[in-house]
Amino acid sequence: MAAYATTTLEGHLAQPGMSGLVARVGGDLAGVVYGWPAPARAPRDPFHGIGRVLLDRYVESHPAAWLCTHPDAPARALYESAGWRQRGAFTSPQGDPRVVYTWASGGRPGSGVG
Repeated sequence: MAAYATTTLEGHLAQPGMSGLVARVGGDLAGVVYGWPAPARAPRDPFHGIGRVLLDRYVESHPAAWLCTHPDAPARALYESAGWRQRGAFTSPQGDPRVVYTWASGGRPGSGVG
């Protein structure tokens, strides 16, 4: 844990916009969550490629899929680069804007055919 605190955590704390929460139960540490805003374009490295792998794996056994997201979601670039196509927009019952994407396999996930 000490190595994590002096290397990884130290770098995370320096990220612009970093924030977090700590939960305590009876004075004892029960949990921690922290993060920072994602960049507009994700770097090309193994960590930031996880989203594409998860998305591809999730739809790999289906001929088609759809998803709904916020119009300002940075992940939209990922969806579009993986062959997802925006098909419509609406407002959720809570008043939030949403866009709908569809995807068709064309043989394999991420093939760009949709």
